[in-house]
Amino acid sequence: MRARLKQVFQLFGLLAALPFFILYRLSGKNNFFFVGIGQMLSLIPDKVGSFVRVGFYRMTLKRCPATAYIGFGSYFSKTETEVGEGVYISAHCLIGNVILKEHVGLSPGVQILSGKHQHSISEIGKPFLQQKGGGFQQIVIGENSWIGQNAIVMANIGRQNMIGAGSVVVRDSGDYEVLGGNPAKVIKRLDVPIT
Repeated sequence: MRARLKQVFQLFGLLAALPFFILYRLSGKNNFFFVGIGQMLSLIPDKVGSFVRVGFYRMTLKRCPATAYIGFGSYFSKTETEVGEGVYISAHCLIGNVILKEHVGLSPGVQILSGKHQHSISEIGKPFLQQKGGGFQQIVIGENSWIGQNAIVMANIGRQNMIGAGSVVVRDSGDYEVLGGNPAKVIKRLDVPIT
């Protein structure tokens, strides 16, 4: 019975998000509309809001399964993003061009940027917003990883990592590590499971 009820809510989420998906398509898949609609839908509270957000992102992201949870105030900035099965995104998370592998957990306020070289300053005296340069990179967060509250991630995270609250990840991590600090450093290596 519970599984059937969940399927009904997932269908409701898809149907509620459908007008916004149509608006996005009519815009010519404009990223401005994608982000704006995501920000608006991020304001629908509780689990009902998550069903609507997941419904919208199932239709717009490269991959987003019905099993994902996307909390209040959270949204994506790039449609190339992939969300794995069982991903939990808590409140107020901002997510760029990322692959979130299966069962990744994000605490409130996590920001995952599209790499660490998005901007550049190449001309002295020229206003920053008028300068060209930089670029986006797709960041990969390994399966079963947990990222603590208000952490900022600009590099790849390996399988089953734990990132401490408030950490700033600027270098790729290996598998089975606990990282913390600014910049984040390995605090502990977890025992590798026997397969």
